[in-house]
This record gives sequence, structure tokens and C-alpha cells, in this order.
Amino acid sequence: MNKKILIIDDNPFNCEDYIAPLSESFDVTVCMSLRDAKRKVEMYNYDLIIIDIMMPTSGIKDKDELKTGLNFYNEELKPLESVKVLQILFWSNLSQKTYDDFFTAHKPDNVDFLHKELRNKNHLFEKVTELLK
Repeated sequence: MNKKILIIDDNPFNCEDYIAPLSESFDVTVCMSLRDAKRKVEMYNYDLIIIDIMMPTSGIKDKDELKTGLNFYNEELKPLESVKVLQILFWSNLSQKTYDDFFTAHKPDNVDFLHKELRNKNHLFEKVTELLK
């Protein structure tokens, strides 16, 4: 059975070239809204959740668009960890410094970061394969 991946990205059409290789090897669901993503996580089990960091803030308390994905994790997904073990990959055009500054010395073991590489269409597939082996 294929591993299940949820991708949370407000504009997945810009990432189609990165997502398509994943769909060939994994069961991929894409959500463009945080509310829809939260419902999916509550209803289904995913082996990996990929979250774009910069998104509109609708559906969360903290209104910093530069950290929406991180805040969504903190506010909505982290409380679910007592029920579900979630592997999270934050995927962003921002540098890893934003991710590192957010977690400081308290980065959970189940989260990771990947910088979006415009020139390497397989970088997301390679990272996901590494995480799900």
C-alpha cells in the first residue's frame, strides 16, 4: 500500500512540477486551505504532511503570513500528536533560518525543513523518499 502524503499549499499550481513525481509513487492529497487541511488530518492518517510556510492566515490565530505554516503546525497539528504520530516537512522559499528561529532549541524530532529549489524538480521527491524509507 502506498504511503499517504498531505500537501498543504495555497498555490499548488506553481508547484505542479514538484508534486507530480510524488503522485507517481505515493498517495498524495493537496489542500489549499488550512481549514480543509485540518479536517483531512482529523479524518485520515497520513505518513507525511508537507506544509508550505508562507500562506494566507485564514484559520489560525497568529496572522504572520511569513510563518503561517509553522503557526498552523503549532496551533492545530501539534495538539493532535497525542493521538497521531505525524511526520512534518516544512517546504518553503524562505531560508532555513525562519524555521530554525521558530523552533529555536525545541525542534521536535518529527519535523524537518526543505528549501524549495526552483532548478531541481526532484528535490521534494528525493527528500520525501528519504523521510519515508
